[in-house]
Amino acid sequence: MACALRGCRWMLRAAGGGGIESMDVIGARAMRGPRRVQITGYSASSFTVDDVSIKNAVLVFPQFALVWKVRSQKDITRDSLIALELFNPKPQTLIIGTGAHGSKLDPRVFSHLRATGISFEMMDTQTALSTFNVLNAELRNVVAALLPADCIS
Repeated sequence: MACALRGCRWMLRAAGGGGIESMDVIGARAMRGPRRVQITGYSASSFTVDDVSIKNAVLVFPQFALVWKVRSQKDITRDSLIALELFNPKPQTLIIGTGAHGSKLDPRVFSHLRATGISFEMMDTQTALSTFNVLNAELRNVVAALLPADCIS
């Protein structure tokens, strides 16, 4: 999949017939090129990805970001992470930024990630975005799932 337009909209069909979900692609570029996104800013309620401010949770892939419709840690479910399975190649590593403080997620989420072969790490969001930037700069196939610091635990 490639999108050369900044801020375009992808329509994705959820696995299992869950209907169609729309996701806004932030900073999308042709996926053939070596250009990788970088998280360039962070506040208690927003992220800056390639100079685009996002006041929401965000899924950051190596070459684009998706606005993530998750408001709290309890909203992180198998369905909320379906985008990881829809993109090819599937990410090798998922870094989950859980807001200001690390917390435990539903064990079913971990079981599902293990079953798909995606390794994962949980940490506070500030550490997660720094880790993503380093791994992405090393050309690793990494995704960050980031909740803002002021999210509801």
